[in-house]
Amino acid sequence: MRDEKKIVIGKLKRMDCLMKRNIERKVSATGVYRSQHQLLMQIAHHPKSSQIEIAERMDISPAAVAVSLKKLERGGYIKKDLDTADNRIHQIQVTQKGQEVVEKSHLIFEEMEKTIFKGFTEEEIKKTGELLERMCQNLSQAQEES
Repeated sequence: MRDEKKIVIGKLKRMDCLMKRNIERKVSATGVYRSQHQLLMQIAHHPKSSQIEIAERMDISPAAVAVSLKKLERGGYIKKDLDTADNRIHQIQVTQKGQEVVEKSHLIFEEMEKTIFKGFTEEEIKKTGELLERMCQNLSQAQEES
């Protein structure tokens, strides 16, 4: 059984790598790199968020967010506005140019979903989701215990 577990973990890693490569290839045509793309999508789904809020949601450092935000701002994909209540905080918003990337991205992800689940029944998709959720819970629990 130990070998089967290694095989499954290897397949999960391979799938993650293949997904990242496919997404990177398709998203690069938008002019935004994958890490910046994830940030742009986060901002689009949570408008007027602060850098700290974005960093917390994405589980990355505020410094990493700041670097990517500068690149997105220079590219015209986002804009920063000072918070009216606290001018030490910038609220980040997606520009029209950024919104076009977000819309293209939704299409890319819909296409990716169709590709991944091609030939799967609804029951198989549901069962796969349940199994992956159990794995995530196990890893989360292990992380909390250490």
